[in-house]
Amino acid sequence: MAERMTEKTDITIFGGTGDLTFRKLIPALYTMFRTDKLPGGSHITIIGRRDYDDEAYRELARPWVERFSRLPYDGEAFQAFSQLISYYRMDFTDPGAYPGLEAYYVKGHQDRQTDAQLFYLAVAPRFFGKIAEGLKSLKGLAPSKIVVEKPFGETLEEAAALSAELETCFGADSVYRIDHYLGKEMIRGISTVRFDNVLFENVWDSRCIESVTISALEDVGVEERGGYYDTSGALKDMVQNHLFQVLSIVAMERPADFSAKALHDAQLAVLGALRRPAAADLADTLVLGQYQGYTAEPKVAADSRTETFGALRLFVDTPRWQGTPFYIRTGKKTGIRQTTVVVTFKHRAPEGQPDTLIIEIQPREGIALQFNIKRPGDFDEVVPAKMDFLPELRPGKPAQHPRSLRAAAHRLPPGRRSLVLPMGPDRRKLAVHRRSEGPGKGRRADGPSLPPGRTGAAGCPGTAGAVWTPMGRSIGEKFTNWPPDRARSRTPHNFSFLPAARRTTAGRRPVRLRGRFQ
Repeated sequence: MAERMTEKTDITIFGGTGDLTFRKLIPALYTMFRTDKLPGGSHITIIGRRDYDDEAYRELARPWVERFSRLPYDGEAFQAFSQLISYYRMDFTDPGAYPGLEAYYVKGHQDRQTDAQLFYLAVAPRFFGKIAEGLKSLKGLAPSKIVVEKPFGETLEEAAALSAELETCFGADSVYRIDHYLGKEMIRGISTVRFDNVLFENVWDSRCIESVTISALEDVGVEERGGYYDTSGALKDMVQNHLFQVLSIVAMERPADFSAKALHDAQLAVLGALRRPAAADLADTLVLGQYQGYTAEPKVAADSRTETFGALRLFVDTPRWQGTPFYIRTGKKTGIRQTTVVVTFKHRAPEGQPDTLIIEIQPREGIALQFNIKRPGDFDEVVPAKMDFLPELRPGKPAQHPRSLRAAAHRLPPGRRSLVLPMGPDRRKLAVHRRSEGPGKGRRADGPSLPPGRTGAAGCPGTAGAVWTPMGRSIGEKFTNWPPDRARSRTPHNFSFLPAARRTTAGRRPVRLRGRFQ
Protein backbone atom coordinates (compact mmCIF):
# COMPACT_ATOMS: atom_id res chain seq x y z
CA MET A 1 0.00 0.00 0.00
CA ALA A 2 1.13 3.58 -0.64
CA GLU A 3 2.90 5.26 2.30
CA ARG A 4 2.36 9.01 2.54
CA MET A 5 5.03 11.36 3.87
CA THR A 6 3.82 13.10 7.03
CA GLU A 7 7.05 14.36 8.64
CA LYS A 8 9.18 17.34 7.76
CA THR A 9 11.78 15.69 5.60
CA ASP A 10 15.16 16.67 4.23
CA ILE A 11 15.29 15.00 0.80
CA THR A 12 18.77 14.60 -0.66
CA ILE A 13 19.22 13.47 -4.27
CA PHE A 14 22.62 12.13 -5.31
CA GLY A 15 23.04 12.44 -9.07
CA GLY A 16 21.04 15.65 -9.21
CA THR A 17 22.10 16.58 -12.76
CA GLY A 18 21.17 13.24 -14.31
CA ASP A 19 18.31 12.14 -16.53
CA LEU A 20 16.35 10.39 -13.77
CA THR A 21 16.36 13.47 -11.57
CA PHE A 22 15.28 15.90 -14.27
CA ARG A 23 12.68 13.67 -15.96
CA LYS A 24 11.16 11.96 -12.94
CA LEU A 25 12.19 13.18 -9.50
CA ILE A 26 12.00 16.98 -9.71
CA PRO A 27 8.67 16.92 -11.65
CA ALA A 28 7.29 14.40 -9.12
CA LEU A 29 8.33 16.55 -6.16
CA TYR A 30 6.79 19.59 -7.87
CA THR A 31 3.51 17.65 -8.25
CA MET A 32 3.65 16.63 -4.58
CA PHE A 33 4.15 20.28 -3.66
CA ARG A 34 1.20 21.38 -5.81
CA THR A 35 -1.10 18.71 -4.34
CA ASP A 36 -0.05 19.29 -0.70
CA LYS A 37 1.60 15.87 -0.39
CA LEU A 38 5.02 17.32 0.43
CA PRO A 39 4.95 18.09 4.17
CA GLY A 40 5.42 21.72 5.09
CA GLY A 41 8.95 22.53 6.20
CA SER A 42 10.51 19.90 3.94
CA HIS A 43 13.67 20.73 1.99
CA ILE A 44 15.36 19.33 -1.11
CA THR A 45 19.15 19.11 -1.43
CA ILE A 46 20.59 18.35 -4.86
CA ILE A 47 24.09 16.88 -4.92
CA GLY A 48 26.16 16.95 -8.10
CA ARG A 49 29.68 17.49 -9.39
CA ARG A 50 28.93 20.41 -11.68
CA ASP A 51 29.48 24.00 -10.62
CA TYR A 52 26.00 25.50 -10.00
CA ASP A 53 24.61 27.75 -7.32
CA ASP A 54 21.04 27.40 -6.02
CA GLU A 55 19.48 29.83 -8.49
CA ALA A 56 21.29 28.42 -11.53
CA TYR A 57 20.10 24.90 -10.70
CA ARG A 58 16.51 26.04 -10.18
CA GLU A 59 16.48 27.65 -13.61
CA LEU A 60 18.02 24.50 -15.09
CA ALA A 61 15.21 22.41 -13.59
CA ARG A 62 12.38 24.72 -14.72
CA PRO A 63 11.97 23.48 -18.36
CA TRP A 64 12.01 19.85 -17.20
CA VAL A 65 9.13 20.54 -14.83
CA GLU A 66 7.26 22.34 -17.62
CA ARG A 67 7.67 19.33 -19.89
CA PHE A 68 7.27 16.36 -17.54
CA SER A 69 5.01 17.43 -14.68
CA ARG A 70 1.65 15.64 -14.51
CA LEU A 71 0.02 18.97 -13.68
CA PRO A 72 -0.11 22.05 -15.93
CA TYR A 73 2.92 24.23 -15.31
CA ASP A 74 2.29 27.26 -13.09
CA GLY A 75 5.06 29.84 -12.87
CA GLU A 76 4.13 31.15 -9.43
CA ALA A 77 3.80 27.63 -8.03
CA PHE A 78 7.20 26.66 -9.44
CA GLN A 79 8.77 29.79 -7.95
CA ALA A 80 7.47 28.83 -4.50
CA PHE A 81 8.51 25.19 -4.98
CA SER A 82 11.99 26.11 -6.19
CA GLN A 83 12.75 27.92 -2.94
CA LEU A 84 12.81 24.50 -1.28
CA ILE A 85 15.74 23.42 -3.50
CA SER A 86 19.40 23.91 -2.61
CA TYR A 87 22.38 22.71 -4.64
CA TYR A 88 25.49 21.25 -2.98
CA ARG A 89 28.54 20.53 -5.08
CA MET A 90 30.66 17.52 -4.13
CA ASP A 91 32.36 14.44 -5.51
CA PHE A 92 30.36 11.71 -3.78
CA THR A 93 33.01 9.10 -4.68
CA ASP A 94 35.55 10.90 -2.44
CA PRO A 95 35.30 9.80 1.23
CA GLY A 96 37.03 13.06 2.21
CA ALA A 97 34.08 15.09 0.92
CA TYR A 98 31.56 13.77 3.47
CA PRO A 99 32.70 15.84 6.50
CA GLY A 100 31.82 18.91 4.44
CA LEU A 101 28.37 17.44 3.73
CA GLU A 102 27.94 16.81 7.47
CA ALA A 103 28.72 20.46 8.21
CA TYR A 104 26.21 21.51 5.55
CA TYR A 105 23.48 19.41 7.18
CA VAL A 106 24.30 20.68 10.68
CA LYS A 107 23.97 24.29 9.52
CA GLY A 108 20.75 23.51 7.66
CA HIS A 109 19.21 21.79 10.67
CA GLN A 110 20.01 24.82 12.78
CA ASP A 111 18.01 26.96 10.35
CA ARG A 112 15.07 24.55 10.05
CA GLN A 113 13.76 21.68 12.13
CA THR A 114 13.88 18.29 10.41
CA ASP A 115 12.05 15.15 11.50
CA ALA A 116 13.41 12.71 8.89
CA GLN A 117 16.14 12.34 6.30
CA LEU A 118 15.60 10.71 2.88
CA PHE A 119 18.50 9.89 0.54
CA TYR A 120 17.68 9.10 -3.09
CA LEU A 121 20.52 7.52 -5.06
CA ALA A 122 19.84 8.53 -8.67
CA VAL A 123 23.25 7.23 -9.74
CA ALA A 124 24.73 4.09 -11.28
CA PRO A 125 24.70 1.05 -8.93
CA ARG A 126 28.50 0.96 -8.78
CA PHE A 127 28.30 4.11 -6.61
CA PHE A 128 25.72 2.80 -4.11
CA GLY A 129 28.26 1.25 -1.77
CA LYS A 130 30.56 4.28 -1.75
CA ILE A 131 27.69 6.66 -0.97
CA ALA A 132 26.31 4.35 1.73
CA GLU A 133 29.71 4.19 3.44
CA GLY A 134 30.04 7.98 3.26
CA LEU A 135 26.58 8.55 4.74
CA LYS A 136 27.25 6.02 7.49
CA SER A 137 30.10 8.23 8.67
CA LEU A 138 27.85 11.28 9.18
CA LYS A 139 26.86 12.21 12.73
CA GLY A 140 23.75 13.85 14.10
CA LEU A 141 21.34 13.08 11.23
CA ALA A 142 17.62 12.64 11.72
CA PRO A 143 16.23 9.09 11.24
CA SER A 144 17.21 8.18 7.69
CA LYS A 145 15.83 6.20 4.78
CA ILE A 146 17.58 5.41 1.52
CA VAL A 147 15.92 4.91 -1.86
CA VAL A 148 17.48 3.12 -4.83
CA GLU A 149 16.04 2.35 -8.23
CA LYS A 150 16.93 -0.02 -11.04
CA PRO A 151 19.35 -1.12 -12.28
CA PHE A 152 20.15 -2.63 -8.88
CA GLY A 153 23.46 -4.15 -9.84
CA GLU A 154 24.34 -5.85 -13.11
CA THR A 155 24.34 -9.47 -11.87
CA LEU A 156 22.43 -11.41 -9.21
CA GLU A 157 25.59 -11.72 -7.12
CA GLU A 158 26.23 -7.98 -7.31
CA ALA A 159 22.63 -7.21 -6.34
CA ALA A 160 22.89 -9.47 -3.27
CA ALA A 161 26.13 -7.77 -2.22
CA LEU A 162 24.60 -4.31 -2.63
CA SER A 163 21.58 -5.31 -0.54
CA ALA A 164 23.80 -6.57 2.25
CA GLU A 165 25.90 -3.40 2.21
CA LEU A 166 22.92 -1.02 2.27
CA GLU A 167 21.13 -2.99 4.99
CA THR A 168 24.28 -2.98 7.12
CA CYS A 169 24.50 0.81 6.86
CA PHE A 170 20.80 1.71 7.24
CA GLY A 171 18.92 -1.39 8.41
CA ALA A 172 16.69 -3.60 6.25
CA ASP A 173 13.49 -1.65 7.01
CA SER A 174 15.04 1.66 5.92
CA VAL A 175 16.16 0.57 2.43
CA TYR A 176 13.57 1.14 -0.31
CA ARG A 177 14.09 -0.52 -3.69
CA ILE A 178 11.51 1.03 -5.99
CA ASP A 179 10.21 0.67 -9.51
CA HIS A 180 8.69 3.97 -10.65
CA TYR A 181 6.54 2.08 -13.18
CA LEU A 182 4.38 0.82 -10.32
CA GLY A 183 3.36 4.40 -9.56
CA LYS A 184 1.56 4.83 -12.88
CA GLU A 185 -2.17 5.32 -12.38
CA MET A 186 -3.42 2.50 -14.57
CA ILE A 187 -0.88 -0.04 -13.30
CA ARG A 188 -2.00 0.75 -9.76
CA GLY A 189 -5.56 0.08 -10.90
CA ILE A 190 -5.04 -3.34 -12.52
CA SER A 191 -5.66 -5.34 -9.34
CA THR A 192 -8.83 -3.33 -8.62
CA VAL A 193 -10.21 -4.03 -12.08
CA ARG A 194 -9.40 -7.73 -11.68
CA PHE A 195 -10.56 -8.43 -8.16
CA ASP A 196 -13.37 -5.93 -7.56
CA ASN A 197 -15.41 -6.70 -10.67
CA VAL A 198 -17.15 -10.07 -11.02
CA LEU A 199 -17.35 -9.33 -14.76
CA PHE A 200 -13.58 -9.88 -15.01
CA GLU A 201 -12.68 -11.94 -11.96
CA ASN A 202 -14.69 -14.97 -13.08
CA VAL A 203 -13.19 -15.09 -16.59
CA TRP A 204 -9.58 -14.21 -15.70
CA ASP A 205 -7.99 -17.52 -16.66
CA SER A 206 -7.02 -19.76 -19.56
CA ARG A 207 -10.61 -21.02 -20.02
CA CYS A 208 -11.65 -17.63 -21.36
CA ILE A 209 -8.48 -15.70 -22.22
CA GLU A 210 -6.68 -16.36 -25.52
CA SER A 211 -3.61 -14.21 -24.83
CA VAL A 212 -2.23 -11.23 -22.91
CA THR A 213 -0.04 -8.66 -24.67
CA ILE A 214 2.04 -6.17 -22.67
CA SER A 215 3.59 -3.44 -24.84
CA ALA A 216 5.91 -0.55 -23.98
CA LEU A 217 6.84 1.18 -27.23
CA GLU A 218 8.74 4.46 -27.50
CA ASP A 219 9.10 6.88 -30.37
CA VAL A 220 12.45 8.29 -29.18
CA GLY A 221 15.91 6.77 -29.27
CA VAL A 222 18.39 6.58 -26.41
CA GLU A 223 18.99 10.36 -26.52
CA GLU A 224 21.62 11.29 -23.85
CA ARG A 225 21.53 7.84 -22.20
CA GLY A 226 23.77 6.04 -24.69
CA GLY A 227 26.49 5.25 -22.16
CA TYR A 228 24.05 3.55 -19.79
CA TYR A 229 21.82 1.96 -22.40
CA ASP A 230 24.64 0.33 -24.35
CA THR A 231 25.56 -1.71 -21.25
CA SER A 232 21.98 -2.78 -20.53
CA GLY A 233 19.77 -2.97 -23.64
CA ALA A 234 15.99 -3.34 -23.91
CA LEU A 235 15.75 -6.55 -21.86
CA LYS A 236 17.57 -5.21 -18.81
CA ASP A 237 16.23 -1.67 -19.16
CA MET A 238 12.53 -2.54 -19.49
CA VAL A 239 11.65 -6.24 -19.47
CA GLN A 240 13.25 -7.78 -16.39
CA ASN A 241 11.95 -5.01 -14.13
CA HIS A 242 9.07 -2.82 -15.36
CA LEU A 243 7.29 -5.25 -17.66
CA PHE A 244 7.77 -8.31 -15.48
CA GLN A 245 6.21 -6.30 -12.66
CA VAL A 246 3.19 -5.61 -14.86
CA LEU A 247 3.01 -9.27 -15.92
CA SER A 248 3.08 -10.43 -12.29
CA ILE A 249 0.20 -8.09 -11.36
CA VAL A 250 -1.89 -9.25 -14.31
CA ALA A 251 -1.26 -12.96 -13.63
CA MET A 252 -1.08 -13.19 -9.83
CA GLU A 253 -3.61 -15.01 -7.66
CA ARG A 254 -5.74 -12.96 -5.28
CA PRO A 255 -3.46 -12.10 -2.33
CA ALA A 256 -4.46 -13.11 1.19
CA ASP A 257 -4.81 -9.37 1.80
CA PHE A 258 -3.50 -6.32 0.01
CA SER A 259 -0.62 -5.59 2.33
CA ALA A 260 2.81 -4.98 0.82
CA LYS A 261 4.05 -8.43 1.90
CA ALA A 262 1.03 -10.29 0.54
CA LEU A 263 1.27 -8.50 -2.81
CA HIS A 264 5.00 -9.20 -2.95
CA ASP A 265 4.45 -12.89 -2.29
CA ALA A 266 1.68 -13.16 -4.92
CA GLN A 267 3.82 -11.47 -7.58
CA LEU A 268 6.87 -13.53 -6.71
CA ALA A 269 4.85 -16.73 -7.16
CA VAL A 270 4.08 -15.70 -10.76
CA LEU A 271 7.74 -15.06 -11.55
CA GLY A 272 8.63 -18.42 -10.05
CA ALA A 273 6.08 -20.13 -12.31
CA LEU A 274 7.43 -18.67 -15.58
CA ARG A 275 8.31 -21.51 -17.93
CA ARG A 276 11.98 -21.59 -18.90
CA PRO A 277 12.19 -22.20 -22.67
CA ALA A 278 14.45 -24.93 -23.98
CA ALA A 279 17.33 -23.83 -26.18
CA ALA A 280 15.64 -25.40 -29.20
CA ASP A 281 12.53 -23.27 -28.62
CA LEU A 282 14.35 -19.96 -28.25
CA ALA A 283 13.66 -18.89 -31.84
CA ASP A 284 9.92 -19.15 -31.11
CA THR A 285 10.27 -17.29 -27.83
CA LEU A 286 12.52 -14.28 -28.36
CA VAL A 287 13.06 -11.57 -30.99
CA LEU A 288 15.79 -8.94 -30.67
CA GLY A 289 16.42 -5.95 -32.91
CA GLN A 290 18.34 -2.69 -33.14
CA TYR A 291 17.11 0.50 -34.77
CA GLN A 292 19.08 1.92 -37.67
CA GLY A 293 21.47 4.64 -36.53
CA TYR A 294 21.81 3.36 -32.97
CA THR A 295 25.56 2.81 -33.28
CA ALA A 296 25.97 6.47 -34.30
CA GLU A 297 24.36 7.70 -31.08
CA PRO A 298 26.62 9.50 -28.54
CA LYS A 299 28.48 7.17 -26.16
CA VAL A 300 27.39 4.04 -28.08
CA ALA A 301 30.06 1.65 -29.36
CA ALA A 302 30.37 1.67 -33.16
CA ASP A 303 30.18 -2.15 -33.25
CA SER A 304 27.48 -2.46 -30.56
CA ARG A 305 25.21 -5.52 -30.63
CA THR A 306 22.99 -4.17 -27.84
CA GLU A 307 19.30 -4.71 -28.57
CA THR A 308 16.96 -1.71 -28.62
CA PHE A 309 13.91 -3.90 -29.32
CA GLY A 310 12.80 -7.08 -27.60
CA ALA A 311 9.73 -9.29 -27.91
CA LEU A 312 9.03 -12.44 -25.89
CA ARG A 313 6.39 -15.16 -25.72
CA LEU A 314 6.08 -16.49 -22.19
CA PHE A 315 3.96 -19.02 -20.32
CA VAL A 316 2.99 -19.03 -16.64
CA ASP A 317 2.74 -22.65 -15.48
CA THR A 318 -0.02 -22.33 -12.91
CA PRO A 319 -3.48 -23.96 -13.04
CA ARG A 320 -4.99 -20.57 -13.88
CA TRP A 321 -2.82 -19.87 -16.92
CA GLN A 322 -1.98 -23.26 -18.46
CA GLY A 323 -1.46 -22.80 -22.21
CA THR A 324 -2.16 -19.04 -22.32
CA PRO A 325 0.69 -17.07 -23.96
CA PHE A 326 1.87 -13.78 -22.49
CA TYR A 327 3.49 -11.54 -25.10
CA ILE A 328 5.90 -8.81 -24.01
CA ARG A 329 7.36 -6.28 -26.42
CA THR A 330 9.34 -3.09 -25.97
CA GLY A 331 11.53 -0.94 -28.17
CA LYS A 332 13.06 2.43 -28.92
CA LYS A 333 12.26 4.46 -32.05
CA THR A 334 9.23 2.36 -32.95
CA GLY A 335 7.36 5.35 -34.38
CA ILE A 336 4.76 5.29 -31.59
CA ARG A 337 4.70 6.07 -27.87
CA GLN A 338 2.32 3.64 -26.22
CA THR A 339 2.23 1.41 -23.16
CA THR A 340 -0.73 -0.99 -22.93
CA VAL A 341 -1.96 -4.29 -21.57
CA VAL A 342 -4.31 -6.03 -24.03
CA VAL A 343 -6.30 -9.02 -22.76
CA THR A 344 -7.77 -10.92 -25.73
CA PHE A 345 -10.62 -13.27 -24.86
CA LYS A 346 -11.38 -16.48 -26.72
CA HIS A 347 -13.80 -16.10 -29.62
CA ARG A 348 -16.03 -19.00 -30.53
CA ALA A 349 -18.66 -17.38 -32.75
CA PRO A 350 -18.26 -17.51 -36.55
CA GLU A 351 -18.82 -13.73 -36.85
CA GLY A 352 -17.38 -10.71 -35.12
CA GLN A 353 -14.04 -10.18 -33.41
CA PRO A 354 -12.63 -11.40 -30.10
CA ASP A 355 -13.64 -9.42 -27.02
CA THR A 356 -10.71 -7.41 -25.72
CA LEU A 357 -9.91 -5.49 -22.57
CA ILE A 358 -7.35 -2.75 -23.19
CA ILE A 359 -5.61 -1.09 -20.24
CA GLU A 360 -3.90 2.03 -21.59
CA ILE A 361 -1.05 3.12 -19.33
CA GLN A 362 0.58 5.94 -21.29
CA PRO A 363 0.39 8.46 -22.83
CA ARG A 364 -3.39 8.05 -22.75
CA GLU A 365 -4.67 6.61 -19.48
CA GLY A 366 -7.85 4.57 -19.52
CA ILE A 367 -9.61 1.25 -19.84
CA ALA A 368 -11.51 0.13 -22.93
CA LEU A 369 -13.70 -2.93 -23.37
CA GLN A 370 -14.44 -4.04 -26.93
CA PHE A 371 -17.22 -6.55 -27.63
CA ASN A 372 -19.66 -7.44 -30.42
CA ILE A 373 -23.13 -6.02 -31.06
CA LYS A 374 -25.61 -6.07 -33.90
CA ARG A 375 -25.02 -3.13 -36.20
CA PRO A 376 -27.67 -0.52 -35.30
CA GLY A 377 -30.50 -0.16 -37.80
CA ASP A 378 -31.99 -2.59 -40.27
CA PHE A 379 -28.87 -4.74 -40.49
CA ASP A 380 -27.88 -8.24 -39.39
CA GLU A 381 -24.17 -7.46 -39.43
CA VAL A 382 -22.09 -8.06 -36.28
CA VAL A 383 -19.80 -5.12 -35.48
CA PRO A 384 -17.50 -4.30 -32.56
CA ALA A 385 -18.57 -1.76 -29.95
CA LYS A 386 -16.23 -0.13 -27.48
CA MET A 387 -16.71 1.19 -23.95
CA ASP A 388 -14.06 3.60 -22.69
CA PHE A 389 -13.23 4.78 -19.20
CA LEU A 390 -10.98 7.84 -19.08
CA PRO A 391 -9.74 8.83 -15.59
CA GLU A 392 -9.40 12.41 -16.81
CA LEU A 393 -13.19 12.48 -17.36
CA ARG A 394 -14.03 10.99 -13.98
CA PRO A 395 -16.73 12.64 -11.85
CA GLY A 396 -15.49 15.70 -10.03
CA LYS A 397 -13.21 16.88 -12.84
CA PRO A 398 -14.41 19.65 -15.18
CA ALA A 399 -15.87 18.17 -18.35
CA GLN A 400 -14.50 21.05 -20.41
CA HIS A 401 -10.92 19.92 -19.73
CA PRO A 402 -9.37 20.48 -23.20
CA ARG A 403 -7.29 17.28 -23.17
CA SER A 404 -10.39 15.26 -22.28
CA LEU A 405 -12.40 16.80 -25.08
CA ARG A 406 -9.64 16.31 -27.62
CA ALA A 407 -9.21 12.67 -26.58
CA ALA A 408 -12.93 12.01 -26.88
CA ALA A 409 -13.40 13.95 -30.10
CA HIS A 410 -10.43 12.42 -31.91
CA ARG A 411 -11.97 8.98 -32.08
CA LEU A 412 -15.02 10.22 -34.00
CA PRO A 413 -15.35 9.39 -37.69
CA PRO A 414 -15.08 12.50 -39.92
CA GLY A 415 -18.11 14.75 -39.75
CA ARG A 416 -19.58 13.19 -36.61
CA ARG A 417 -20.48 15.02 -33.41
CA SER A 418 -19.68 14.20 -29.81
CA LEU A 419 -21.81 15.43 -26.93
CA VAL A 420 -19.67 15.58 -23.81
CA LEU A 421 -21.99 15.70 -20.81
CA PRO A 422 -20.51 16.28 -17.33
CA MET A 423 -21.71 14.27 -14.36
CA GLY A 424 -22.66 16.09 -11.18
CA PRO A 425 -23.51 19.76 -10.57
CA ASP A 426 -22.24 21.01 -13.96
CA ARG A 427 -24.52 18.70 -15.94
CA ARG A 428 -26.27 21.58 -17.72
CA LYS A 429 -23.07 22.66 -19.44
CA LEU A 430 -22.61 21.17 -22.89
CA ALA A 431 -19.57 21.08 -25.13
CA VAL A 432 -19.75 19.99 -28.77
CA HIS A 433 -16.68 18.95 -30.78
CA ARG A 434 -16.62 18.03 -34.45
CA ARG A 435 -14.03 16.17 -36.49
CA SER A 436 -14.13 17.39 -40.07
CA GLU A 437 -10.91 15.87 -41.36
CA GLY A 438 -11.25 13.61 -44.35
CA PRO A 439 -9.53 10.32 -45.11
CA GLY A 440 -5.80 10.34 -44.47
CA LYS A 441 -5.87 13.22 -41.98
CA GLY A 442 -6.24 11.20 -38.78
CA ARG A 443 -3.71 9.09 -36.94
CA ARG A 444 -2.82 5.67 -38.29
CA ALA A 445 -4.94 3.12 -36.46
CA ASP A 446 -3.80 -0.21 -37.91
CA GLY A 447 -0.12 -0.95 -37.35
CA PRO A 448 1.61 -3.75 -39.22
CA SER A 449 2.23 -7.04 -37.45
CA LEU A 450 5.48 -8.46 -36.12
CA PRO A 451 7.98 -9.78 -38.62
CA PRO A 452 7.08 -12.21 -41.36
CA GLY A 453 9.65 -14.87 -42.14
CA ARG A 454 13.17 -13.91 -41.20
CA THR A 455 12.94 -10.14 -40.99
CA GLY A 456 13.87 -9.94 -37.32
CA ALA A 457 12.03 -7.19 -35.42
CA ALA A 458 10.94 -5.16 -38.43
CA GLY A 459 7.22 -4.56 -38.78
CA CYS A 460 6.30 -4.42 -35.09
CA PRO A 461 2.99 -2.58 -34.66
CA GLY A 462 3.70 1.10 -34.66
CA THR A 463 7.07 0.84 -36.39
CA ALA A 464 6.00 1.89 -39.89
CA GLY A 465 8.93 3.61 -41.57
CA ALA A 466 11.51 2.33 -39.10
CA VAL A 467 14.39 0.24 -40.40
CA TRP A 468 15.63 -2.53 -38.16
CA THR A 469 18.85 -4.51 -38.07
CA PRO A 470 18.04 -8.21 -37.45
CA MET A 471 19.78 -9.73 -34.43
CA GLY A 472 19.76 -13.51 -34.15
CA ARG A 473 16.97 -15.72 -35.50
CA SER A 474 13.43 -14.57 -36.19
CA ILE A 475 10.40 -16.20 -34.64
CA GLY A 476 9.31 -17.94 -37.82
CA GLU A 477 6.37 -17.95 -40.20
CA LYS A 478 3.79 -19.15 -37.70
CA PHE A 479 4.14 -15.87 -35.81
CA THR A 480 3.65 -13.65 -38.86
CA ASN A 481 0.85 -11.84 -37.03
CA TRP A 482 2.30 -12.24 -33.56
CA PRO A 483 1.14 -10.96 -31.18
CA PRO A 484 -2.48 -10.32 -32.23
CA ASP A 485 -3.27 -6.63 -32.10
CA ARG A 486 -6.88 -6.52 -33.19
CA ALA A 487 -7.69 -4.38 -30.20
CA ARG A 488 -6.27 -1.34 -31.98
CA SER A 489 -8.55 -1.66 -35.03
CA ARG A 490 -11.29 0.89 -35.60
CA THR A 491 -14.48 0.78 -37.63
CA PRO A 492 -17.10 3.39 -38.49
CA HIS A 493 -19.42 1.60 -36.05
CA ASN A 494 -17.31 2.21 -32.94
CA PHE A 495 -19.56 3.55 -30.18
CA SER A 496 -17.90 4.67 -26.94
CA PHE A 497 -19.15 4.93 -23.38
CA LEU A 498 -17.41 7.52 -21.19
CA PRO A 499 -18.18 8.02 -17.49
CA ALA A 500 -18.70 11.71 -18.20
CA ALA A 501 -19.57 11.62 -21.88
CA ARG A 502 -22.12 10.20 -24.30
CA ARG A 503 -21.46 9.94 -28.01
CA THR A 504 -24.14 10.35 -30.66
CA THR A 505 -24.07 10.61 -34.42
CA ALA A 506 -25.84 13.33 -36.36
CA GLY A 507 -29.28 12.30 -37.60
CA ARG A 508 -29.43 9.01 -35.64
CA ARG A 509 -30.69 7.91 -32.30
CA PRO A 510 -27.71 7.48 -29.97
CA VAL A 511 -26.59 3.97 -29.15
CA ARG A 512 -26.43 3.87 -25.38
CA LEU A 513 -23.95 1.51 -23.81
CA ARG A 514 -24.05 1.55 -20.05
CA GLY A 515 -21.33 0.14 -17.84
CA ARG A 516 -19.35 0.67 -14.70
CA PHE A 517 -15.75 -0.02 -13.72
CA GLN A 518 -14.45 0.11 -10.19
